[in-house]
Amino acid sequence: MNRFSKHKTPLVCAACLAYSALLLSHPAVGAAALRDGLFLCAERLVTSLLPFLFIAGFMLRSGAAASLGKVLTPLSRRIFHLPGICAPVILMALTGGYPVGLNLIAVLAHTGQISAADARRMTRFCLGAGPAFVVLGIGQSLFGSSRAGWLLFAALITSALVIGLILPHKKNPIDIPNSPESTSSSTLPTISKVLTESIENAARQMLQICVWTLLFGTLCAYLPLFLRNEYSLHTGRALLEVTAGTQALAAFGSLPLIAAALAWGGLCVHCQVLSQLRECGQSLPRFWFWRIIHMALAALFCRALLAIFPIPSADLSVSVSAGLSMQMWQFSAPAALGLAAMGLGLIMQSGGRQIKI
Repeated sequence: MNRFSKHKTPLVCAACLAYSALLLSHPAVGAAALRDGLFLCAERLVTSLLPFLFIAGFMLRSGAAASLGKVLTPLSRRIFHLPGICAPVILMALTGGYPVGLNLIAVLAHTGQISAADARRMTRFCLGAGPAFVVLGIGQSLFGSSRAGWLLFAALITSALVIGLILPHKKNPIDIPNSPESTSSSTLPTISKVLTESIENAARQMLQICVWTLLFGTLCAYLPLFLRNEYSLHTGRALLEVTAGTQALAAFGSLPLIAAALAWGGLCVHCQVLSQLRECGQSLPRFWFWRIIHMALAALFCRALLAIFPIPSADLSVSVSAGLSMQMWQFSAPAALGLAAMGLGLIMQSGGRQIKI
């Protein structure tokens, strides 16, 4: 047992007492932060994440992801040196929002569909913000420019893919034959059970995400009591919670800086995926190391993209006050693609009679 583990319980207790003291000494600040956090969860998080959480879980449990993975196996093997089942997971991870990718990786590792080594590799780059948050929430609502949002999203995707390409790997990745999807159809659950389990799991994950967001949103509200310097305050918010952090950093008008904050994700997101990291055998320090690498690459690619596709500063009309009033997910192309992929997988599964109704 190391020194930190020995003192972990007292440290956690001290943090809880300090948090309670803040809530009791400044109740108005905490109440306002919780109200804003509830609005954020209802207006943005639930509408953007819940559909993906359900779709991703359903694809894995029904076997649709395995069928799609067979089609994408050559691409997954040659580019990322990963089994075919990982291809749809990578796609959903990079477009579905922060916790979606690691949730799927943990399921694959837990069910034995991928090896522990492959799961650890995937945790290093399968974490990113979805296009709804980046394009609409950051680009359109904060800067008044969807072009800025797409540039940020392109920088995040490119940097994540580069990490996936440069990671050490086995020369000949092997698809694990004893995964649940490759067994006989008699061992697969009925579609009603798959639907029920997918909905229950998505609801449970969504509740956890909202609670973590409320807690860290409250912490961000109390930061001005301790950090008087503007730069320190904005940096602290970006380290803690990505939504409050990007809204604060938008005042500087620096897209590379915001790209770095989005790549980091915030400690709030990291807490949301702690159990998934443990399931994949990934240590938190090593996870943070790759988050920092992602930050540097995202800022670098964002700067490079700005040099190729410049955005005049006059077009970036920062409107931080509009952060919580934006309307999200009027229409989502990634969600539509996800639904189409799920439908394709269901058709393929039904054709092979692998799902009982």
